[in-house]
Amino acid sequence: MSQDEENQIDLKPHYYEMTVDDVIGMLQTDRANGLSTSESASRLQKYGLNVLPMGRKVSFLEKLWNEINSVLIYVLLVGAALSFAFNHYPDAVVIFGVIIVNVTVSLYMESKAEGTSEKLKAMMSPSATVFRDAEKHTVPSMEITVGDIILLQAGDIVPADGRVIGSTDLQVLEAALTGESHAIAKIPAALVRENAHAVPIAERTNMVFSGTQVLKGTGSVVITGIGKDSEIGKISDMLGNVQSQKTPLMLQLDVFARYLAIGIISLSIIALGVAFGRGYDAADSFSFAIGIAVAAIPEGLPSVVTITFAIGVRYMAMQRAIIKTLPAVETLGSVSVICSDKTGTLTQNLMAVTSFANDVGVYDFGADGVTPENEFTEDIISEQAAIFGLLPGVFCNDSTIKVVTATADGANYEVNGDPTEACIFSVVANRLAKMIGKGPTEIDALWGGQKPENLAGSVTNPAVVVNAWLKRYPRLAEVPFDSSTKYMATLHEVSTVDCALWFGDSAVAGITASTVRIIFVKGAPERVMSMTSAPVASWQAKGEALASRGMRVLGLAYRVVTADSPCASQNALAEEDIFTGKNDFTMLTLLGIIDPPRPEAIVAVGNAQQAGIAVKMITGDHPVTALAIAKQLGIHRNPLLLNEELTREARARTISRARSRSRAGTIDDIRAVTGHDLDAALNTSEATFDELVLNNHVFARTTPEHKLRIVQSLQRQGVICSMTGDGVNDAPALKAANIGVAMGITGTGVAKEAAKMVITDDNFATIVEAVRIGRCTYHNLIKILAFVLPTNGGQAFSIIMALVIGMEVPITALQILWVNMITSITLGLVLAFEKPHPEIMHVPPRRSTKPVFGRFLAWRLFFITVILVFAVLGNFEWEKIDNGDYSVKRLRTLAVNTLSVCQVAYLFSCRNLRSIATPYRIFVEDSREIWTGILCVAGFQALFTYAPPFQYIFQTEAMDGWSWGKCFIFGVITFVVVECEKSFAMATMRHRRHLWRWVWRLLWPSVSAPALKKAKSYRDIENAMVERQDVQEEVKLPSSNDDDDNNVDESFVDESFLSLEYSENPALSIPFEEL
Repeated sequence: MSQDEENQIDLKPHYYEMTVDDVIGMLQTDRANGLSTSESASRLQKYGLNVLPMGRKVSFLEKLWNEINSVLIYVLLVGAALSFAFNHYPDAVVIFGVIIVNVTVSLYMESKAEGTSEKLKAMMSPSATVFRDAEKHTVPSMEITVGDIILLQAGDIVPADGRVIGSTDLQVLEAALTGESHAIAKIPAALVRENAHAVPIAERTNMVFSGTQVLKGTGSVVITGIGKDSEIGKISDMLGNVQSQKTPLMLQLDVFARYLAIGIISLSIIALGVAFGRGYDAADSFSFAIGIAVAAIPEGLPSVVTITFAIGVRYMAMQRAIIKTLPAVETLGSVSVICSDKTGTLTQNLMAVTSFANDVGVYDFGADGVTPENEFTEDIISEQAAIFGLLPGVFCNDSTIKVVTATADGANYEVNGDPTEACIFSVVANRLAKMIGKGPTEIDALWGGQKPENLAGSVTNPAVVVNAWLKRYPRLAEVPFDSSTKYMATLHEVSTVDCALWFGDSAVAGITASTVRIIFVKGAPERVMSMTSAPVASWQAKGEALASRGMRVLGLAYRVVTADSPCASQNALAEEDIFTGKNDFTMLTLLGIIDPPRPEAIVAVGNAQQAGIAVKMITGDHPVTALAIAKQLGIHRNPLLLNEELTREARARTISRARSRSRAGTIDDIRAVTGHDLDAALNTSEATFDELVLNNHVFARTTPEHKLRIVQSLQRQGVICSMTGDGVNDAPALKAANIGVAMGITGTGVAKEAAKMVITDDNFATIVEAVRIGRCTYHNLIKILAFVLPTNGGQAFSIIMALVIGMEVPITALQILWVNMITSITLGLVLAFEKPHPEIMHVPPRRSTKPVFGRFLAWRLFFITVILVFAVLGNFEWEKIDNGDYSVKRLRTLAVNTLSVCQVAYLFSCRNLRSIATPYRIFVEDSREIWTGILCVAGFQALFTYAPPFQYIFQTEAMDGWSWGKCFIFGVITFVVVECEKSFAMATMRHRRHLWRWVWRLLWPSVSAPALKKAKSYRDIENAMVERQDVQEEVKLPSSNDDDDNNVDESFVDESFLSLEYSENPALSIPFEEL
């Protein structure tokens, strides 16, 4: 092959649009003989091996640097270095030890390296059958190249992307790549584009894709894309380019650490100046400065944060949610949007018959096909009649059903086979199980003649009944299903009595023989209808009613064979026996088949919405199916997204659309945005795309790139986004999301590696429960900060005050380290075990930009620091007055114990930062951890005070009972003062709210008084202003060729279908007291 000929091979064309001959010609291969050995070697040299490129692995030093590269760690390093420089070796050793522990714990928790590329490779077939030199060869999949002709059969993993050139009932499962729940029939025919749009991957019925699985049939394929040029390779490339997002809390902690560092340096400089001013020499002055730095640095804070996260991880693991990175546990608490794949996440990832229609009407079985939404009473349709209507689907079926030990869900049978056929067995078995539960006479009524011998006793398993039918009336002949004919037919010999029972006496009218032959047909509704004389319009209407609900519709029919038919005497069945021109089949049933939503997912979506979290469904499935599932899940009731980070224009437009929908009475309407819509919006402008993504909640026929762009768009608009999924097609978006969540059972290895959390039960409800735990983790962390930081403040300012007033330093640097690393950590970690507040899921997510160290913590730090300084110095001086022969060691021992007792007292207040600590809350409610921590601290302080080794190391002395009594007096004072402050804050909260309302009324006269009266938060007031001012102006909707990025085309606006009572809904308002 010449160089010029090589250059003519183009890997970019859309092969699905081309005929088989054109594809063969373009790829310069031989349909019958395949490539020659020399040609395949040449192409392997040119195109490379059929493998995915390996991404660069992060080295250990890079991981170590990522853990050390934190301002908080820098602060600790500076403190340790200064301590070492001024010969405070114990302090330096302890601080360095803290750093080593923090880094080691983090590295251990993050030790699992990403293995996405390896998991992608594992999905590829290890070998393939290929034509080379006109002979079949089995070669490793990595040696497959462009132009190879490969053979596929049931059970094979497709080794590379290819164009189908021949097929015999070839069906491929592509759910992991496209989100389609059912197997896709593959045919060689070329496809035609619609409206100049590329055909979505899920609809490319003449293409197969690397990593997908052949369910049934056989086929031949010419390879068109290998390695990085395959669809799975493109996903691998996207994964390599996606950067993981840092969690909001870690960003805020970095900001907090920077401010903390500035504060510590400032305090040290102040102390240095005061010391010089008091006449101390340079060595003593720097010693004071180091002591204050050590006092102000929260050495135990990194460990406390890490352990708090670890506790949250443990709680989540108990709820079947596995967290891979510690900070991710908190990210869930700030999520405002959950983007979820449909198949296997919100749905059960199995096909189920949920509805059926007969000549009387349309009936529903329920979401799981077990419990009907309307019980089949005799005046509607009996269970018996429902089962008889499904019998053609039982006999015309290649699936199997067998008896097994009862599973966790109570089923004592197992169905195997094609998902579409297996679901018919499942629904019949479920109906039979219901009949069995009513008594033995119910099963007896299913047999017109003598019951089979194996059913003589009491029947307890529906699989026995189904197999009894199949055994008594075995298949004599068949016309197998083919994607071109779209039907399957089987021939059976049935007793006349049973036939009359199943289909009525009219079915056997005029027949005197004891048995009759019946042809059962199952297939596409229009194909089955063409065989019958049934009223087409009526059946079509019923079929369209099922299809409009996103269901795949199958038709069932039967025909009693007449004596003049060849198959009446021969065990053979041909197409001529089906299409006799008489249209003499009897239309029996239409089945509505769908991958139903998980019942628990419906509840979980409602719980998420109650918590102010919007759920967006992003799937590769058909828009009608996606829309039907979304309505069943209640996604149309999503809360209005009005994030503070959104532009004023976008918020005004969102409110305006919601108002117009409410007035028009279309509040519950919902729209499915397709991949074509997303591409068109993106081509218009980024602002148009962002508007489309924000205000719509159902996205269908999406590609992996679409999912990634949706997540990035939400993040660009200030939304903290979670992405859930289970397929390869979800992996890029899982990695890009603030928190990616993969399914543990049905999820692919690629999805699990790309995600930060894996739920082991594939239950969407687990995600919502994880959000609850994430919110609790954040609240507990705030409690810990409110507890730990004042301790450091009290220590630092005690030293500064001692310098200012000229008294002895009350606490040494080593004693400060004892308090910070022993008592503060022990008592602080107790708060990490606090249970979630009952109403924690009745408030909206916190703002992603809300600082960790806000006004409340700043006030609490100042207030408690003052109390602790007063307690430490007060008791210090009190002891000097009581004991004229005091020693400095005794005074400092008293100061440390006073600080510890006050910490214990303040701990009870920190359990409820804003409400009163009741005796029940202190002594009874979830108090085991609290009292365990207090007892541990009491033991530590006893060792600190009385154990000789500790007295030597920390320079302490034993204390008498009265000294301890004085410590407890200051502890009680601390508790009472803090509780009084909380009572005062609660009592004045209502007055402060009214004050703010009138302030806003003066600043913004356009806001009406009724709006202010209804306002429960600053957000409500701002929304009232937006609605009053901006929404009154007509919102300009440009034409499709408008280039104004600040506007949005009408076709891309969701015109929100959500409730307008945003300001009146407490679940969607931030209470004043939380700001």
